[in-house]
Amino acid sequence: MRRITAGGDIGFHALKLVVEEGKRVYIPNVIKEVAGTVSRPILSDDEKTIDTIDIHIRCPHYPALHNRRVYVGNLAIGNGEYQVSATVRKTQNDLILIPLLAGLALEAKYDGEELEVDAMIGLPMMEYLNRTDRELFRQKITGSYEIEFYSTAKREGWKVTIHLNPMITAEGLGVIFHQMTDEHGCIIRTDWKGEAMGAIDIGGSSTDIAIIGEDHKPDATLCRGLQLGVATALDQISQAIEEEHGVSFPRHMIEKFITKDQCTMRLGAQKFSIKEIVTSNFTAIANQIEQAILELVKNPKASQVVRFFVFGGGAIDYKEFLDKSLRTKLYSELVWLTDDVEQSIFLNAESFYRMMKTKKKIMTPVITLAQKA
Repeated sequence: MRRITAGGDIGFHALKLVVEEGKRVYIPNVIKEVAGTVSRPILSDDEKTIDTIDIHIRCPHYPALHNRRVYVGNLAIGNGEYQVSATVRKTQNDLILIPLLAGLALEAKYDGEELEVDAMIGLPMMEYLNRTDRELFRQKITGSYEIEFYSTAKREGWKVTIHLNPMITAEGLGVIFHQMTDEHGCIIRTDWKGEAMGAIDIGGSSTDIAIIGEDHKPDATLCRGLQLGVATALDQISQAIEEEHGVSFPRHMIEKFITKDQCTMRLGAQKFSIKEIVTSNFTAIANQIEQAILELVKNPKASQVVRFFVFGGGAIDYKEFLDKSLRTKLYSELVWLTDDVEQSIFLNAESFYRMMKTKKKIMTPVITLAQKA
């Protein structure tokens, strides 16, 4: 049995996973359940593994996932996939664990391998602060899973066993410590000593605001979780398009129209601009996020925050709608950690991986938050 360390950001929109030696794995959180007897047509011998994830899960300890066959990620997009409502909590969403299991199983080097996985996994702040839900979630996902690959390219017929040992932390907080430490968990920003800092993590279905005080310990009373994210806007945009054109597009196709097609949508031989719809919906949600931040910094302790780090899978999407306005209204510095889409997306997972690797050195602040919750 091989033991590996992982940092998993089980995003509503996609799984971001960092494993041994910093390897990154990205799998869209798109699931389509299929019957075990279905034979998937294979059109080419050049299919990529990541594009053909077709797995069967066996886990008697977790009945909601046991004995289910699913297409995962790219294979499921636009293929009648199941879309979970953006209002469903991660702790209540059984399907959100499937991309993580698939990503970990892909780390197997041969058929029949067993992996002992020590994983740091994040929850949105509003869910993490509920101690009972957090512990029930940890207990629910802890255990052994057999993942059998069906038609997955270069893995067909493989069976991989994963023994998952998860630790749960709050999304967002880890990134503050990531900015303060090196890869070994040692403090590298001594000039930040005695400065309060905050994190604004904009994700798929939630936005988390977390604050550490001047003693660099999290303050649970100043942590906020909003049920607003990129998926919120994408759902509203999809609804508006359906009302106008009669076609209901899934979130990942809407995202492609926005990010890769410059807010242009094709229907048959015609192209349509959706720029106005996109701007209207993102602006409305950005205003709600901004208002929550401004309300928080009215608190005397929160008003001491020197800098807010902004990151997450939705940070770049919302930057043009938040940055200028917030800078004119905050006394704090506003630091968008990166304009690199991939780097922004993986910040939480990278932080969790580092925390897991160096937990003996830097877990105290996270434990402190858990004790206050």
